[in-house]
Amino acid sequence: MSRAMADRLLHQIYLVEETEEEAEIRRELNREQTTHFRAAEVEEETEERREESQFRMERLREEREEDEELRRAMNALEHAEIIPIEIEEERTFREELLAARNRAEVPRTHRVACKTLASEDRDPLHDCGEMTVTCGECNARHFKSKRPTDKKFTQCCAKGKVNLPPPKECPQPLAKLLHNDHPKAKVFMMKIRNSRSSVPQHHTRRP
Repeated sequence: MSRAMADRLLHQIYLVEETEEEAEIRRELNREQTTHFRAAEVEEETEERREESQFRMERLREEREEDEELRRAMNALEHAEIIPIEIEEERTFREELLAARNRAEVPRTHRVACKTLASEDRDPLHDCGEMTVTCGECNARHFKSKRPTDKKFTQCCAKGKVNLPPPKECPQPLAKLLHNDHPKAKVFMMKIRNSRSSVPQHHTRRP
C-alpha cells in the first residue's frame, strides 16, 4: 500500500472516531480560516484598486499642470506682442522730451570729444597679473595682486555671505516649445520672432 493511500485511510479512521464536539471545533476552525482567507483577498484587491485610482489621479493632475503651464506660456507670448497704443498728445510729448534730451547731450559730448588727451607714456604701468587666484567660497577667479591679506574676496560673494541658488529648470511645456518638440512649436517660434522684430521698430521710429 502506498504512503498516500495509508494517510488517506488514517484520516478516514480519525474522522470516524472523532466526537461530535471535536467535529464541530474542526468545522469552526475551517470556517475561520476560510473567512480570514477571503478577507485577505478582499483587502488585497481593495489596496490594488486604491493604488490604481491614486495613480490615475496623479497622472490627470500632471496633465492638467502641463496644460496650465502651456496656456500661461502662450498667453504671456500673446500679451508680449501687444504694443501700447499712444494717443497723439502722449506721442508728441514723448518725442519732444527725447529731442530736448538729445539737444542737451550734444554740447557735452562735443566738449568731451574735443578734450586733449594726455600722453599715455606718462602714466605708470599697472599690471594686475593673471587671474590665477580662485575664491575659496564660490570658485570665482581673481587677479593675484588683488588678493586681500586674509585671502578672502568680497567682490564675488562677500566672503561667502552671498550664496545664490542654482537657476530653476525651464518648465517642461516651455522647454518642448523651445526645442521644437511640440505640435505648436513652429507657431511659438514665429511669434517670438515677430515680438523681437517689433520692439526695435517701435523704439527707433521717428516722426
